Amino acid sequence: MRPIDIRFDASPGWRRWLLGAQRARGSALSLLSLIATGTILAWTAGTAWYLQDDLASARRTWASLTTPPRRATAPTPPAAKPAARAELAAWTEAVQRLNTPWTAVLDGLESLATPDVALLSIEAEGEGRRLRLTTEARDLPALMGYAQRLGRTPGFESVRPLRHDTYEQDPARPVRLTLQFNPGLLAGPGAASQPEQAR
Repeated sequence: MRPIDIRFDASPGWRRWLLGAQRARGSALSLLSLIATGTILAWTAGTAWYLQDDLASARRTWASLTTPPRRATAPTPPAAKPAARAELAAWTEAVQRLNTPWTAVLDGLESLATPDVALLSIEAEGEGRRLRLTTEARDLPALMGYAQRLGRTPGFESVRPLRHDTYEQDPARPVRLTLQFNPGLLAGPGAASQPEQAR
């Protein structure tokens, strides 16, 4: 008969429970090699997954370099909303104001300056790219003479008077004349530099 090995320990050790009572040392080495193999397999799988993404990216790059470019078709613009139209109109007006040939305008006005007439303001009007000039003098004939000289100056032919006012509160009773013209007719910075002087 075979001897029976009975142990009455209250709690067997983890090695005995995990590896059994026999050959604990050999089983521990087997467990360590199993863990090492699992770690190596997990690392290899992770590296392969990472390299697969790189390979797919390289294939897409290669395909984009070897295929001829396609003609791009212009997308049809969606219908503009009323708010977008208003914003577009505001931007268009701002661009038109910035595209005004200010150098030519100011050079032309400076060349016509006289001690009798004062230029009070220059305002840009968005629609039609027009400018509004406000001038002041002691009497109306001086202002009308200035407006006529300005109208004969190259680039300023579109000048037209809009209104005139006499300020009764001032003891000198100055007269203001508001003129309007289109600066788009100015050919460039040198166009208004040689005005015709009518006396």
